Formats: sequence, structure tokens, C-alpha cells
Amino acid sequence: MKHIVTLLLGAFICLLGMPSACAQQDTDSLVAALVALPDDTVKIERLGMNGARLRGNSPAQSLQLIEEALRVATALNKPYYIGMCYNELGLTYKDQARAAKSEEAYMQALAAFAEAKSERGTAKVFNNLGNLWNAQGQQERALDYYLRSLEIKERLGIKENLSIPIGNIGLIFMEIGNYEKSLEYYKRALALNEANSDSNKIAISYHNLGKVYFNLQDYSQAIGYFLKEIQIARLHQDKRSLMGAYQSVADAYSLKKEYEKAQEYLLKAHALALSLNLPGNLVDIINQQSRTYMEAGKTTAAIVDTLEQNFRQAVALGLKGEQFEALKMLSEGCHKLHHGRKARQYEEQAKALEAELTGPGKAIHLHQMEQDFKDRKGQRSN
Repeated sequence: MKHIVTLLLGAFICLLGMPSACAQQDTDSLVAALVALPDDTVKIERLGMNGARLRGNSPAQSLQLIEEALRVATALNKPYYIGMCYNELGLTYKDQARAAKSEEAYMQALAAFAEAKSERGTAKVFNNLGNLWNAQGQQERALDYYLRSLEIKERLGIKENLSIPIGNIGLIFMEIGNYEKSLEYYKRALALNEANSDSNKIAISYHNLGKVYFNLQDYSQAIGYFLKEIQIARLHQDKRSLMGAYQSVADAYSLKKEYEKAQEYLLKAHALALSLNLPGNLVDIINQQSRTYMEAGKTTAAIVDTLEQNFRQAVALGLKGEQFEALKMLSEGCHKLHHGRKARQYEEQAKALEAELTGPGKAIHLHQMEQDFKDRKGQRSN
């Protein structure tokens, strides 16, 4: 047993701070040590916790740990733990874009929580089902699950994480264009987060409110909320969030035709993308910088050259939405520079890519394909 504990501790330390080769080696050791633990509820909890932690970086090992936890929970006939395991499986399958498997796992979780008489567990799963269906573009179905999650939490007087379903409801209303209702729910979420002094969630609320005002074309209000988000991100040295907030402020300034202010914030975002070694984000930011220059009437051969290089980088990274944006600007830029043949070539490429991305009768936003590189939507899981 002492040997197992030593393995667990060593693997956890390495996962937190060592290079990727060491992390992979010790991830394998961690999995082996956890699987070797005696079958009890402590083992289930450790398997679940570490399975969740590994979900992003080591999906295969994450799935292995959660399935082992489910095996133990089933053998011990612990309905609550079975529900927790199926909930984790649902989250894991969703991250792997396996929607049918994710829904199946969530339904199993609901059945187990019903047997365990755990309405808290049921509320968690309803929220996660809302996330699943929203990711599939089925907003009405998602909204139904978010409202069911919120109803349970409010009826039971659950204050913990109450802002999550409220914020997710605000998100759905924003996506379907009901901005008045979106503001209502986002402001409720902000009030809860402020009452709990949860600065990370406060920052997300600021961002979400900024996005609604941005969509309402009230760019001054939007900038005000984005700048509040920036203050918190700086305080926590959250560079990824800071980068996204800089881009949001820049978008708003561009639409106010304050192009110098927009470029000021884009330069900051550019520097962060470089320092964090995030090539996908950098492609997006360079597109945004180029667009801002062109909107300011500064279309030059240098801008077109930059866009051509950025398009090639987007191709190399497989970022089709960013390829489409670059092609549109290249066509426009070549027209302005009287390079008619090249302009038509880029225009044809853009049309072909648009048809590939959207297809007949669809209405998806092209940038959703790279949402991991872009806006934090505020959607949360339980």
C-alpha cells in the first residue's frame, strides 16, 4: 500500500510541473496505482477526480479511470457513485465529440441519481445535458434542461454554483437573439457571483454582458464590461482570458471606427499569443489586425502579403474558419490594389470553402469551428 501511495504522489507532482515526456510516463504510473487500490468508495472518488483532471490532456487514460470507477461503483451497488461516474463519462464523451454516447451516459446518470434520490445530482446532469444540446445547435432543447436544473437548485435552496445554470440560460437567450432576457439572466448571474466574491465568475459575467451589448451595437457599454474583465484577468495573471478580452475590446473599437484604439489592444493580444505559443490564436489575431487596417482604409501590398502568409498558416493548422476570413480579405485587398485576377482566384476559393463549411440550408457561424481558440462563451459544466 505504501508503494501505491508513493506512486500516486510522485505521479501527481510530475503531472503538475514536469515536461510532457515525464508527465506521460507518470500518467501511466498514476493510472496503474489507482487501478490497484482496494475497491471502495475512496477508490471511486480518486478515480473520478483524476479522470476529470486528465480529460483534456490524456483522454484515453481519463476514460480508463472513469470506467474503472464505474465498475467499482456498480460492484458495490452504490447508486449515487454510479450516477457520478456516468456524469463524468458524459462529460468525457462530449469532449470527444461523441454526442450520442454522451447523451446515453447522461441518461444512465439520471436513472442512478433517481434511484439514489439525489436531486442535486439530477440538477448537475440537467445542466450538462443543456451544454450537450447547445453544442449541437439545439437551443430550445438546451434551454429546457437549463431551466430544469435551475428549478431544482432554487427549490432546494442550493446557492453553490447557482450562477452556472442562470448564466447558461442567459447564453441561450443571447444566441437566439432575445437580448432583453439574456441581460436579465446574465445580470442575475453577476449579482450572485458578486455576492459570493467569486472574481473568476465575475469576470465571465462581465464578458457575457459585454457580448450582449456588443450584439445590441451598444459598443461603449460593451467596452466598459470588457475593460472590467481585463482588470480581473490582470489581477489573476490569466493571460488566455486577457488575450480574448483584448480582442473583444478591439472588435468594439473597430465598429466605433476608433481604429487606433483597436490596434492598440490587438498588439497586446498578439504579444500574449506569441508568449503563450498559441499559433491558432495568433492566426485569428493577425486576421483581426489585417481587417482593422483595411477598414481604416490602409490596404497595402504589405497587408496582402501578411494575409497570404496567415492563410497558409491557417491551412497548416487546419483552421478552416480562419482560412475563409483570410480569403475574403485577400479578395477584397487584391481588388483595391487592382490585382483583378488574384482577387477572382481568392473569391472563388472563399466561395468553395464557404459551401464546404455551411452546406445547403445551414446557418452556422464559420468561426464556431475554432471556438477553442476564440471567445469564452461562459458555458459551464457540473
